[in-house]
Amino acid sequence: MEKLSQREVSRRLRIDRGTVKRALKNTTPLKRKSKLRGSRLDRYKSQIKELIQQYPVLSAVRVIEEIAKAGYKGSLTLVRNYLRKIRPAKKEAYLRIETLPGESAQVDWGDCGYIMVEGTLRKLSCFVMTLSYSRLLYVEFTISQRLEDFII
Repeated sequence: MEKLSQREVSRRLRIDRGTVKRALKNTTPLKRKSKLRGSRLDRYKSQIKELIQQYPVLSAVRVIEEIAKAGYKGSLTLVRNYLRKIRPAKKEAYLRIETLPGESAQVDWGDCGYIMVEGTLRKLSCFVMTLSYSRLLYVEFTISQRLEDFII
């Protein structure tokens, strides 16, 4: 434990020496009393709930326009944050499919331009397969997309 003078503590903490002196006099730590304040939105919350029950997809901008008629002078961010709390959570817009290892894969062809083969310009294709379970990727470049060439 360092034995520092009040002046040194004051310098290191960049606070007034009087503050250090008062802190050293107190044997118990000071408790700050915080004031409980209401939100500017408190008076309008019931009106907002009614609006959202009547019009569930009403935007925050429209809500603020409506409550401004009743005297609201707060910010749009405050209304948006409150709407996130009271609106039901949105459902996922996709269906998640779980697969077992080796059960399925996704396959596609890609166009990779042209390549010169024995003096002839040939189309270069890219076969891509992604395993559904591990997301492992297999890529093969080919000049043919025929099923017979693919199976061999």
